[in-house]
Amino acid sequence: MKSDKYEINELVDFLSIQLKAKERSLMYASPVSSKKEKYSYPRYDSSSEKINNSRCFSSKRFSSSDLISSEVKTKTNACIFCNEFHAVGDCNYALSLSLEQRKKILSKKVACFICAKPFHLAKFCKSKIVCTLCGKRHLSILCNQDNSVLKNNTHLNENKDDNNLLNENFTLANNLCSSEVYLQTLIVSVENNDLKHYVRSIIDLGSQRSYVSKYVADVMKLKCVGEQTVTHGLFGGLKRRENHKKYSIELRNTENNFSCNVEVMDQNKICTSLPKLKDPKNIEELKQLGIFASDICLNENLCLYENDPKEIHILLGADTAARLFTGEIKNLSPDLIAMNTKLGWTVIGRSRITENDSSSTLMSLLVNDVNISDLWRLDTLNINDPAENQSRKELEEAAKEHFERSVKRDNEGRYIVSLPWIHDHPPLPDGRKIAERRLNSCIKVLERAEKLVDYDDVFQDWQKEGIIEEVDPMQEIKQGQHFLPHHPVFKENSTTKVRPVFDGSAKERNTPSINDCLEKGPNLVELIPSLMNRFRVGKYGVIADIKKAFLQIGLQERDRPYLRFLWKDRGREGNIKILQHKRVVFGISSSPFLLGATLELHLKNAPDHLKETAQQLMRSFYVDNCVFSVNTKKELARFISESQALLSTAKFELRGWEHYPTEDKIEERQEDLKVPVLGLLWNLPKDTMSLDMQGLMKEDKGPTTKRKILSTVHRIFDPIGFSCPVTLEPKCLLQECWKLGLSWDAELPLLITERFKRWKMKLPKLNALQIPRCVREDFAEDSKLSIHVFCDASQSAYATCIFLRAESADNTSCQLIPARNRVAPLKKISIPRLELLSCTIGARLAKATISELGLEKIPIFYWSDSMNALYWIKRNENWATFVYNRVLEIRKLTNPEDWRHISGTLNPADLPSRGSNAEELVKSLWWEGPNWLRRPIEDWHVSETIPDFDVVNSEKRKTIVSVTNTTTEQLEYFSKVSSFRKMTRITAWIFRFYKNAKTQKKERKGGTLDLEEVEAAEKFILKQVQSQCFSGNEKLNLQTFLDSDGLLRVKTKISQRSDIPTFRFPILLPSKHAVIGKLIFEKHVELSHAGIQILMSSLRENYWILKSRKTIRQVIRTCVICQRYASRPLEVVSAPLPEDRVRDAYVFEVVGVDLCGPLYLKNKTKCWAVLFTCAVYRAVHIELVTSLSTDSFILAL
Repeated sequence: MKSDKYEINELVDFLSIQLKAKERSLMYASPVSSKKEKYSYPRYDSSSEKINNSRCFSSKRFSSSDLISSEVKTKTNACIFCNEFHAVGDCNYALSLSLEQRKKILSKKVACFICAKPFHLAKFCKSKIVCTLCGKRHLSILCNQDNSVLKNNTHLNENKDDNNLLNENFTLANNLCSSEVYLQTLIVSVENNDLKHYVRSIIDLGSQRSYVSKYVADVMKLKCVGEQTVTHGLFGGLKRRENHKKYSIELRNTENNFSCNVEVMDQNKICTSLPKLKDPKNIEELKQLGIFASDICLNENLCLYENDPKEIHILLGADTAARLFTGEIKNLSPDLIAMNTKLGWTVIGRSRITENDSSSTLMSLLVNDVNISDLWRLDTLNINDPAENQSRKELEEAAKEHFERSVKRDNEGRYIVSLPWIHDHPPLPDGRKIAERRLNSCIKVLERAEKLVDYDDVFQDWQKEGIIEEVDPMQEIKQGQHFLPHHPVFKENSTTKVRPVFDGSAKERNTPSINDCLEKGPNLVELIPSLMNRFRVGKYGVIADIKKAFLQIGLQERDRPYLRFLWKDRGREGNIKILQHKRVVFGISSSPFLLGATLELHLKNAPDHLKETAQQLMRSFYVDNCVFSVNTKKELARFISESQALLSTAKFELRGWEHYPTEDKIEERQEDLKVPVLGLLWNLPKDTMSLDMQGLMKEDKGPTTKRKILSTVHRIFDPIGFSCPVTLEPKCLLQECWKLGLSWDAELPLLITERFKRWKMKLPKLNALQIPRCVREDFAEDSKLSIHVFCDASQSAYATCIFLRAESADNTSCQLIPARNRVAPLKKISIPRLELLSCTIGARLAKATISELGLEKIPIFYWSDSMNALYWIKRNENWATFVYNRVLEIRKLTNPEDWRHISGTLNPADLPSRGSNAEELVKSLWWEGPNWLRRPIEDWHVSETIPDFDVVNSEKRKTIVSVTNTTTEQLEYFSKVSSFRKMTRITAWIFRFYKNAKTQKKERKGGTLDLEEVEAAEKFILKQVQSQCFSGNEKLNLQTFLDSDGLLRVKTKISQRSDIPTFRFPILLPSKHAVIGKLIFEKHVELSHAGIQILMSSLRENYWILKSRKTIRQVIRTCVICQRYASRPLEVVSAPLPEDRVRDAYVFEVVGVDLCGPLYLKNKTKCWAVLFTCAVYRAVHIELVTSLSTDSFILAL
């Protein structure tokens, strides 16, 4: 009878749920065994409530809460040194101890010296922890470094500046000291074929797609089902396009009663490690509610992880989560709920526990866009892929169109521009808080340097000149505004000892800066090589700069509020004064573009009588620096005067003129006057160029790291490339560091450190390195000019260099123009391919150089010491993709007939491809060109190109073979004979008859057929088949050739093997032909009806059958014997057992009796065994009888 409240089966169901939850807790709380075992659940005795299972993992009896608390707190979060709940690296008590004391504690607690976790030794540790101090495999707190370093690192975040905080390479997390917030994490089972792993996952309704980490995709060997380019909308309105691979994975819950297929995209890292629920009260409440949360109850070591068991490797987005929610929710506390899904229970909300722990994480979508590869862009100028330039030019044109639409001029002739805002840029905050903080820091710095008054005078002068203006505080809040922080820069050698610099990149966390909201325009650094080449052409070099160039361009009034800043008169305390810029600001990312666009617009509108000078100026400006060269004194005077007159109409004042002294002012030369030009130093009296090594002379203390190597090598600024052999070695060292997987601030291995120190020790030798500024200084007017491009490659790099040669009646000289080298890719490629890459960048660099120097009409020679690369270039054949694409580009940029071969020992590009130290480079004088290049053309060492044809042909596309039916008729008996063997013997007898008919009776051959006759007949039949099927219309990727018998054979990959010719070069056969079917069937019978794979292997020894597997399968299906043995037997439904076999009975109550024998005994008598079989329990009893009589049988009963 049904109760008014509850039924007994509901109570039983509730108790069953509780017991199952407890059983799962006991099972998963134990450590994972190294062996694959089948664990059984512990059973509960209803009378004693004790666990009766000999295979239970622990003799101690736990409740679910005890097990969860012990596992989560004690084993995972409790510090091994102080037993508090925080990360080991954050333990202040451990930091106060010496390294020996820490190791002593670990030894007492039987803990690992690598990961500090208990119950295993270091030699068995599988952790992938990397020390942040030395880069070795152990925790930083167990490093041999001084404790002070660890303490400083522990409190590093407290002392960082706002900008430094923003430049940190955080993934998606920030450390907090607040209540932990738990997201919807759970553990699921991922299955793929025979692989099965538990993976920690998160349900994120803020994501439209689901993701899996690349680590899990690799371990699980997931099969890619496609690729997709996705635009990620990030926090703050930022957008990023990324290409992802797509996978289809099967997810199961831990109870294995629900599964679903999910389409996911790969991602390098989903997020940082997330915490688990550790509040004992909440865990106890979950237990009371009968809730089994897999992420809380399961042992975390069960999950697949890379470095930390708390890692998240699957993100289930809104595309998947909608079909997982069941709608069941349980309230644990006002800020914490448990939500049920088909994959298991999850917990979400805020915890009552407050602690400072590295596991306390705030999730956000802030990413760092800093790209280290941008630092290498200078090395690829003029040699990068043209496709990259094309896409970038489209963006530059759009920025210029916006400028031309908005620019105007005022009554004084000054240009007024507007800021180039990015369309739909994120909201720009006012930035006042950070501006006030930086203002206080700025004043303190000025007071310490006693430059506060000078700094204030600069602002007062700007205000008088109308560069800045004061803002009424009552009006500042009526419209959008932004405040720029500023700081002083001291230059004792300058006329202005201190000047303010504004920071347009300053921003608060998770907010954009003003530079993030503005278009940057074209990359002006790419102009440097072109300007340097034009600077080296003329006899007289000339440089100048525009006085306060940015401050000469006005801003439209609507943009001025976004360029405000704060100041206090003379630094006095009191009300802060608000100022705003009326001109373009130095420090804003778009300012160089606005200056360049303004100058270009002004020069395009120059008067007719100044058009020539305007064209020269358009090709000579880098931001506010003018760099040019002319050939005569008259041109020099005209260029200076007309340039000043032309730019003065736009309020630009060209000043600081420096040029190579003319003959009538030789006495004015100073002994060693050097002026900076585009990062290099120009020695005016000697008219030479050298490197600016001042920044490298300072001692740099501290450990050698990747960051230090990169910083050092980029202090050597050389747009010409005459020092590129020296800079190659540190680049190779950086590449080795990448292979080792070292972090930016980890101390490098001793071997790499010593190599870097030896390289840096010789850098001062570069001070003696000087090259002529003018590449045509010693050339006579009647000189015959020619350009020589040299290309070379080594295992570590590939390089190119270009020389200008001048031959006159009295003298022949040559000078280096540009040079470039690049490190070989991390993925190893062959030397011939690297040589082809060097030829590619040589062709690109030559095209750019010739265009910039205006030397299109002079002869050009391309040199390489690779015969294979030259063979590829000179022959327009169907090469493989890698070679074809580069050969195609080279042939477009150059004339293939201009390429010549040179010995490697005579190739000047050998030095930048192998690299050298500074001392070797100075002694080599390689920028003056090889000595043989100064000889007459007749004496040049030009060798014949004889490539390695095995290497050359390996880059060919496969030969095209076609398969079609032609009109050639086959012999009539081919279709009438049932087997290939009979067909061959008939053909052999026909050949014998034909030969015997043409010979005399005495010379005729008789008897049985010999092997030669049978083989000749077989070849004739196969040749007939080939002539019928292969005509050249359908394409196949195979390398084929005709042998001496006229048969078409395949050149396989094992053609170089020492083996029989038929195996190395099998006969090519079609797939659809009656003769081929008979050949396959005969082989099938010969091999005792073998299967497809065995038959393929046997036939492959002599024949290459197209679509062989499909063809063989079709032939085997026609075999009657195989089909008979492959047929399924008839299945008969078993009848139900009789009652005596299934009813409850005692043992041997229902029996079956039988006798076996006779058995012969030693006394030569016979006996028989009586078998009694229980029909119910299958028990067996045996008795012996000496005869088959009835009496003996009754006695046996």
